[in-house]
Amino acid sequence: MHPGRVISTFVGLDAVIGALTANGAAIASDPTNSASELRSGRNQFRASILMQLFCFICFIFLEITFHRRCLKAKNIVTPRLRSVFFLLYASSGLILVRNIYRVIEVFQGYDGYIGSHEAFFYVFDGVLMIINTVMFNIMHPMMFLPNSVNVYLATDGHSERMGPGWMDKRNFFVTLIDPFDVVGLIRGKDKKEKFWERGEDFPIVQREEGRGWRRNTKGGKALPPPPPPPSA
Repeated sequence: MHPGRVISTFVGLDAVIGALTANGAAIASDPTNSASELRSGRNQFRASILMQLFCFICFIFLEITFHRRCLKAKNIVTPRLRSVFFLLYASSGLILVRNIYRVIEVFQGYDGYIGSHEAFFYVFDGVLMIINTVMFNIMHPMMFLPNSVNVYLATDGHSERMGPGWMDKRNFFVTLIDPFDVVGLIRGKDKKEKFWERGEDFPIVQREEGRGWRRNTKGGKALPPPPPPPSA
């Protein structure tokens, strides 16, 4: 999946699901609607909540897939990357518990046991989201990542190079419609250029000592390539 499409895909799906959820809730809460319309609104609301849970599980699957691929590669999982994975898994776990709570609450109905006891809302919604917000304010993933999306970790596991960025030669709108390149998978043309295997073609990036990536607005300074070894 094109890294730039991760945000657009999941945020776009979340926006669509949010609109469906709001529409279903509006229909189900309108006392002037008929019994069939109220039932239709409740069903739409429930389906939207399930869709939201499914999309979030897909996002967690994407996290796990990326983590597994990093573990298979040698010397890639650095302490900084471990911190990013920890934050992602911790946040995903909190949000997943909240989403499961919301599914149970909606299917029980607001007059059910969970819906009629406010303590469940404070624990499984309010407290979890407060923890998630505080965690990201203290340890945001960008503290451990370069600001430039073109900087990548070299195969030696410690050098950082200024590469060309993720190259997807498809049309921009095609990447939005088909972020997983399903058409390419079917045709067998989904292979992207592995520029990271040509590390010598890209300059090494030097982090500014004492400042870190968080304050380095240009993602580091590119160093010139090392001089060739002297001839014998």
